[in-house]
Amino acid sequence: MPDSPYERLEAAWLPARADGVLGSAPMQELVTHTAGYVSAVCAVLGVDAHQVAGVGVDVGTGAGVPGLLLALAMPQMRWRLVDASERRCDFARAGVQAAGVQDRVSVHHGRAEDLGHQGEWREAHDLAVARLLGTPAETGELLMPLVRPAGLVVVSARKEATAAWSEAPLDAVGAEFVGVDHLNEGSFVTLRRSGDLVAALPRRNRARRRSPIF
Repeated sequence: MPDSPYERLEAAWLPARADGVLGSAPMQELVTHTAGYVSAVCAVLGVDAHQVAGVGVDVGTGAGVPGLLLALAMPQMRWRLVDASERRCDFARAGVQAAGVQDRVSVHHGRAEDLGHQGEWREAHDLAVARLLGTPAETGELLMPLVRPAGLVVVSARKEATAAWSEAPLDAVGAEFVGVDHLNEGSFVTLRRSGDLVAALPRRNRARRRSPIF
């Protein structure tokens, strides 16, 4: 469709591509990969993408992937896009404006380890997503404090690494393993917030690396 949100987004992301933030993956490939997150969420909730509602957070969004594309795929959801790089946040903000979703998507410069202790962020989201964030321990510690009880976390992972998720003691971060989907789009792990949070989590990067939660 001429002048679609995706076409406007692709044009807005040209500087991000030149900067190496998005790599060389074409827009259709990014959209197809994002469909894996959508499929995982819809399978758990038993609804289609246009019925998914609530507040989502994308940690390590870069120029806005997958969060901005999820906002287009799930039009009833509001999103917070988070990245530790101000420059990448600027790329994401340009994308938000180009896609015309500024009424329900905001971009925030910050780190999950800090935001997870702030009242307006802690346990404030229905869904958290990330791309290849790290080990189950690292991902669980950073993302679980951001979702409400019974909220979901969906992360993309390398296929060969997904077995570790089902075996991980996720109760240490107040989570339970829901499942893993191996799709043409990639591999996607789904967790649910099922227990109490430890007040000290998430910890600073040095503490997490020195003493993993499990």
